[in-house]
Amino acid sequence: MKINLPSLFALIFLCFTVTVNGQSNKKTAKILTKANALIKASKYEAANQWLLKNIEKYPDNEKFSAALITNYINQQKYAEAEPFVRALKNKTNPPSSKAHFTLYTCLKNQKKYTEAKAEIEAFMSYQQKGTKPYQLGKTELKQITTIDSLLKNQLNIPFDNIGQNINTQNAENLPFFTADGKILFSRIVNGQEDLFISTLTDTGFIKAKPLVSLNTPANEGAQCISPDGNFIFFTGCERRDGYGRCDIYVSVKKENGWSQAKNLGSNINSEARETQPCISADGKTLFFASNRKGGYGKSDLYRSTYENNAWSTPVNLGDKINSKGEEESPYIHPDGNSLYFISSGHPGMGGKDIFFSQFVDGQWQTPKNLGYPINQEGDEYGLFVDINGNSGYFASDSYDDSYGLLDIYSFPLPEAYKPDPISFVKLIVRDAETKKLIAARSTLIDLEDGRKLQKTTNLEGESIQLVNPKKEYSLSVKYDGYIFHSENIQFQEIAQSYEPFIYEIFLQKVEIPLENETAETSNPIVLNNIFFESGSYDLLEKSNFELESIANFMKENQKVNIQFVGHTDNVGQEKDNLELSEKRALAVKNAIINMGIDASRMTGIGKGESQPIDSNETEEGRKNNRRTEMIIRYE
Repeated sequence: MKINLPSLFALIFLCFTVTVNGQSNKKTAKILTKANALIKASKYEAANQWLLKNIEKYPDNEKFSAALITNYINQQKYAEAEPFVRALKNKTNPPSSKAHFTLYTCLKNQKKYTEAKAEIEAFMSYQQKGTKPYQLGKTELKQITTIDSLLKNQLNIPFDNIGQNINTQNAENLPFFTADGKILFSRIVNGQEDLFISTLTDTGFIKAKPLVSLNTPANEGAQCISPDGNFIFFTGCERRDGYGRCDIYVSVKKENGWSQAKNLGSNINSEARETQPCISADGKTLFFASNRKGGYGKSDLYRSTYENNAWSTPVNLGDKINSKGEEESPYIHPDGNSLYFISSGHPGMGGKDIFFSQFVDGQWQTPKNLGYPINQEGDEYGLFVDINGNSGYFASDSYDDSYGLLDIYSFPLPEAYKPDPISFVKLIVRDAETKKLIAARSTLIDLEDGRKLQKTTNLEGESIQLVNPKKEYSLSVKYDGYIFHSENIQFQEIAQSYEPFIYEIFLQKVEIPLENETAETSNPIVLNNIFFESGSYDLLEKSNFELESIANFMKENQKVNIQFVGHTDNVGQEKDNLELSEKRALAVKNAIINMGIDASRMTGIGKGESQPIDSNETEEGRKNNRRTEMIIRYE
């Protein structure tokens, strides 16, 4: 045990004002000198016994009790120190403020929080507002009140070790998941920290493997993986291309592994220490911790946005999030508003606790402690929350079922700390004829606020788009030489399931005939994001994204002509339905004309209720039958 004792005598007088009765100062100094020598030699128990012997021999010499208290506290033997503190405290009336604070220290560290609270309140009653002792007391009172409240309102939740395919006898830490179940974490073996990856299947996690292409003889850790699985950000220390001791790096998923890690540059990294990155779901905002100058405490949280192919100057998250202590391990949930982080400065159980804050009306809210037993007396190491907000994952050494030094656990996230639920759409894009995978461009548009998210499918023809299951989206998929494809994505009817949706999309080629060849036509293509007022041919504003896609497609393919075909369900009179379907087709045509396309390249007809593609006996079927199609003619 390492004990920091600059001077035993100085520590004694920090705690108490003591007197010597019935003994010479010379004799007292000799006894204390021997005690001090034993402590310097790390013979702490021998020092205790020596002081106890002299307390028994000279019960009125308070210096020996004060010395024993000091030694006990430095050994963290608070229960042994407590009766001697109480005895000295009771010898003066009223007790000194230092006596109250020393007893408070003993009680707090024995988890006697109610009694400890009374002692720190008594200590504060001696202090003048604004002084350092007053501020110390105020901080301690806030913490002890918090601890008392957290324990009285402790959560009844289970903690599950996620298994030996992830956890080993070594230390595993900082789990991050992709939307489709891959887990990235760090493992420390013999002081060497490396990155590992695994996948969650129906039967559990497969055995984790090291990321060989990213791991080096130096340490790689404090990492995150983007929800779509295409980017890994991590901390690398003592590297030749570093700007400071520890910098943030990025690697991109390639066909045969991961690209060489690249330093994010001087806009992010500095001469200070940058670490523990977390990327937002849209890939545009990076959160990280830094001890750079100008912060509020020992380590603050910052964010930077990716604009014009560069990271912006980092912005401090402010004094609602950052304290005079250390803020680390930020995790921004894919909902974009829920932030989880650890802090030693906000009131908690002691050490570093996990906190939760939401971004509301342009500002971060006061952080909430996640409570006991999620937070315990020691340090916590950060938190990951799955996309639907049901489960949290963190590393801990507090449970009996641990495989080693530090294991990863999961637990059901309490309702008060849940983010907005998020689901995801997984796209698989193929050539309609050859079934070959295509690295197509997809655009997902929030039909409520018009926000766009654009991505390119990877080499396996796949991409992941995160979505709010309570919203409606327009999805458009494009690839040069192919007809664009659209989908309308609505989750309202299943908003509580939060299950991922997989769309396998087959793109048709643009078949421009050669000279002297007969013109061809495409199969009918449903325009899933064309919307009308009920019973009307007035286009709704949220149709504009689809209309723009049609116009752009025709501008890019000048030899393409389009026939728009309107269809209805069988509700109402057949004649009225036929007329409505034709007017809707012509409404689409006129909208495209207004976007600069020659009218001669388009026609519009109505088929009414004559060509259903689903049953008219259900609302879902009738909805599918009410549609607008386009048929492409290649001239």
